[in-house]
Amino acid sequence: MLEIQTALIIDDDHEAGKLLESRLKPYSCVDIVAIYNDPERGLNAILKKKIDIAFIAIKMTKLNGIELLKQIRYFKPDVKVVCVTAFPDYAIEAFRNEAFDFVLKPLDGSEVGQVVKRLCESKIRVPAVVPYQKVLFKSLNGSHYLDSKDIVYLEADGAYTRIVCEDKELHSSLNLGKCLEAIDDRNFIRISRKYAINTSYLTFINHKDKKCHMDYSEGSIVLEFSLKLSELQAELQEP
Repeated sequence: MLEIQTALIIDDDHEAGKLLESRLKPYSCVDIVAIYNDPERGLNAILKKKIDIAFIAIKMTKLNGIELLKQIRYFKPDVKVVCVTAFPDYAIEAFRNEAFDFVLKPLDGSEVGQVVKRLCESKIRVPAVVPYQKVLFKSLNGSHYLDSKDIVYLEADGAYTRIVCEDKELHSSLNLGKCLEAIDDRNFIRISRKYAINTSYLTFINHKDKKCHMDYSEGSIVLEFSLKLSELQAELQEP
């Protein structure tokens, strides 16, 4: 028996989104949980919810579908992305950015069926388990061993770094770049010269205001990012 996979549709054309939903309804292995006409809201739903499949339109006014694909692949690489467009020339770029599949408009029932068959026969991608580690940070008060999973974000403070955890904070004698090297965890990304975040706590990205929203046990925090999201990974290599 095929596993039921949760899916959402992101298309700023309301009618196009509803049409795709109707084409997918006959297939019980795909459970469409929502349609988003705002691509930013769709991306944030993917960040917060358990989503296995995302059907995304390429031509959208607010956020280009290829850029959306890149962000999904970066933040949620286990989500299978199917690009939907009337422009076949985008196929090469979509597959270069690791789209699972590609569907052309106007939608053809048999083509949609073939894509769904491939989706349903592929296993649900289980995120790789990366063992968290104790990281040594030295401060004026002594040595601190922290679990990297408990670190919410880091803030550059001159030659030092403020480290904010679930239940405490401290100042390390290392600069922000050196702290990231010590943590050596792919969940951490540098969003600006001032901040680096643990994406496990990321709940919302406001593209218009360039803000990242983080939630943790002690409350929530909003941090400004200054780089293009496509540049974030490169920043992690900074010494």
